Parts: sequence; structure tokens; C-alpha cells
Amino acid sequence: MNPPYSHIGPWVEKAAHERALTVGLLPVRTDLAWFHDLVLAVGAEVRFVRGRVRFYGDRVDGEVAEGRGNAPFPSMVVVWRNA
Repeated sequence: MNPPYSHIGPWVEKAAHERALTVGLLPVRTDLAWFHDLVLAVGAEVRFVRGRVRFYGDRVDGEVAEGRGNAPFPSMVVVWRNA
């Protein structure tokens, strides 16, 4: 999952309590409650992405449009193994 970063809480909460394997691409926000309560406290696996994730534009006529640049923040991959 790659939730809207402006409204991440409900997505991370569902992932933490879902009874299935869930993988999320999330911003590194180790200072926020959701990280401590819904990632660390439930024993999710965290992998930090080296560098910044690069976003690309939509496909136009089968070609990838001009790149949109790097994310303005670091990213992490979080794996919840609740199965």
C-alpha cells in the first residue's frame, strides 16, 4: 500500500490490525505516535530506503512522461506479518 501521506493514520491502523500480510511504502516519521503505536509496538518489520524515492509521471502513448522528482522526505517499507 502507498497511502496518501496527508491522511496516513487510518491506513496504518488497518494494516496493523489486518489478519494478512501487508506491505506499506511510508514516509519516515519516527517521531509520530502512529509509528510507535502501529509499527514498532506490533513488531512490524521496517526497512529504510536509501536515498529518496523518485516519482515518475503518467504514461503517455506508452512512454513515461517527464519525471516529477524525488520525494521531499525519506521513505521506509513496513511489513506487517499478521497472518
